[in-house]
Amino acid sequence: MKYNIWNSFIESEKSKGKHNLQFHLSREDKCNICSDLCAYKTTINGKLYFIQYIEGKIHWIHYKKCWDSEVYQYIYGRLKSIAIECNYKQYYSILLQSATRITWKEMEELCPNIELSDNDRRCLLIQIDPNHAKDIIYEELKCKIQEWGFNFVEDKLESGSQYKGLHYKRIADNEYLVFNTAAYYPKMHIYALDLWRCYYHNEKEIGKKNPTSIVKMALSFQIDRDYHLIKEYVESK
Repeated sequence: MKYNIWNSFIESEKSKGKHNLQFHLSREDKCNICSDLCAYKTTINGKLYFIQYIEGKIHWIHYKKCWDSEVYQYIYGRLKSIAIECNYKQYYSILLQSATRITWKEMEELCPNIELSDNDRRCLLIQIDPNHAKDIIYEELKCKIQEWGFNFVEDKLESGSQYKGLHYKRIADNEYLVFNTAAYYPKMHIYALDLWRCYYHNEKEIGKKNPTSIVKMALSFQIDRDYHLIKEYVESK
């Protein structure tokens, strides 16, 4: 918010000889606060969401009480800093009335609309719906496995495996990295791809015969946790 707006308010209250600042927000003030707090609105699949950008990262404004608290802290801090700067020490006690709140309806009117980038849309959906997050992470892992040069066969790792679907990559003579489908329940948003180091006599045996030897590398593989296990095999040298 512009300095002169806050300063004029301080001067006005000082002239009244008050020891507590009775602060009320105008519509313009509320609009400026939404702007200063980087608050926007966006629509996904016909539903309206409020978001903030904090240090360049998108955040979903979920709980109204959290937004109220943030607005309160922002106003309090701004007024106090100006009071100190202007040497109005008697005005450190600031009483914020209910008029300082910015309602959801006002946010819908005051916050500018924003079109999200694909990455920001992904990040927002993950925050909004944990189940959707699981779907996204699973699909992204499958895409990464393909990018890493793995081949796919619609077969089982071993004869006793429950699910079909193998991704494999040759890393040495008769030695392969293999992702197998360990869990797949789309309706429950449960997925798992386990990583193994497997040995076969030749590539044609993969998915047709059990490996001659198998070593567990990571159950329910997660890129951020387990990528170091395969880094040397999938990055170009």
